[in-house]
Amino acid sequence: MENSPPGTKVIEVSATDEDSGLNGQITYSFINDLGKTKFNIDADGVISTLQRLDRENPKNKDIVLTVMALDGGGRASFCTVRVVLADENDNAPQFRAMEYRMSIKSNVAKGSLVTQIQATDPDAGSNGRITYSLYSEARLSLVDVLE
Repeated sequence: MENSPPGTKVIEVSATDEDSGLNGQITYSFINDLGKTKFNIDADGVISTLQRLDRENPKNKDIVLTVMALDGGGRASFCTVRVVLADENDNAPQFRAMEYRMSIKSNVAKGSLVTQIQATDPDAGSNGRITYSLYSEARLSLVDVLE
């Protein structure tokens, strides 16, 4: 989940080595910079976050970690971990314009299109769905104003 606190477990990777003794002992590490800067991998292969990750940040759209398992004899194996951040509703919708102004004739027909407003929300799925409503700062009923 995006915005999870640092130290949140992502996944546990596991490699096996049939050698005994030192040659069978495995250490895990990242071989790409993204893994080293945003994630930690411990001696048991548990990958956790080092920082909060924002799904809407373009750098976090495609998180690919390359993990190396190295045994005591210098033999290595590699795997790829793809991290997909789940969305949290952490963004408010933004209108494309701060104000919409238009002039209409006093005899415009009821139901006529007056203007179209637009807003966007970078969140995903239902978190990014926008509904519009009207309110009036004046003490007039909106139905009366709009009709």
